[in-house]
Amino acid sequence: MGAEVPISPDASALFANALDAYERVLILGASGWFGRTALSMMERGAQNALLIGQSERYIKIDGSTILIREWSDDFLEEFAPDLVLDFAFLTKAKILPLGLEEFSRQNAMLSRRLFSIASFPSVKKLVTVSSGDAFHKRPTQSERGRGSYGRQKAHNEGVLRGVATEADKEIIVARAWSVSGGHVQTPEKYAFSDFISRALRERKIQITAPHKVFRRYCAIEDFLAVALLAPTEKHYMEFDSGGALVELEDLAKLVAAEIGDVLLESQYPDRAGTAPDNYFSDGQSWESLCREIGLNPLDIVSQIRNVSKALA
Repeated sequence: MGAEVPISPDASALFANALDAYERVLILGASGWFGRTALSMMERGAQNALLIGQSERYIKIDGSTILIREWSDDFLEEFAPDLVLDFAFLTKAKILPLGLEEFSRQNAMLSRRLFSIASFPSVKKLVTVSSGDAFHKRPTQSERGRGSYGRQKAHNEGVLRGVATEADKEIIVARAWSVSGGHVQTPEKYAFSDFISRALRERKIQITAPHKVFRRYCAIEDFLAVALLAPTEKHYMEFDSGGALVELEDLAKLVAAEIGDVLLESQYPDRAGTAPDNYFSDGQSWESLCREIGLNPLDIVSQIRNVSKALA
């Protein structure tokens, strides 16, 4: 991955300008994909932000070295954040290595921390990233662990909805369905970045799904800009990520065309014979909010181009 990850300047400008309304920004899960993208979008850097991760360490973002701290109740109360950006939640990829019980325990702990922060008197606005899995059950996802992930996300949404009703603060629940971005930490675990990574290194993309797979992709920076600027009614709002609908094979063709000299292979030539994997929002709230905040989101070719440059 290159020293500087390309992201949308329009989204970054909107995001950075919105931060001017806050003095003390707390980022939970700062070292992950969403956290690194948010840090990259902060034109003033992280000088007025407290960054929390799994352990205290330094990370590099676009050539800058940034300190990530461990959670500390006393330190957080003293910091008294007025804006919270919450990206702290284990992804489904952690179920197998950790086991379902430990996976659920750690996410429950992260959720309790989030609810505690949400109740701080200093907090004016809280943005948390949820998931389409909170309410969507795919036919191909019958595993007990994946259901647990979605249930925990749905539970968090319900608790925060109640907090927003009772407290004088804004809470935004931003449901990410399918996103793209060059700060992805495990490219092989996501079809979008995996296709690009394989095309760059192996000059080949292999489609292994036996059925059609439909997704809507948006750039993470566009998603975060919308999340921070989304207007709220009665202190609470939720929205879903969107983007143009694309089938996996068509996505692979777009990646191959952008990178060039890439061979496409499919293990199942007749992929229309079984029920499709449809995991996407209707895209309506996404399009409406983009128009409302004046954001022209990156199209899918621009997303491929940026991620390709980041992974090259």
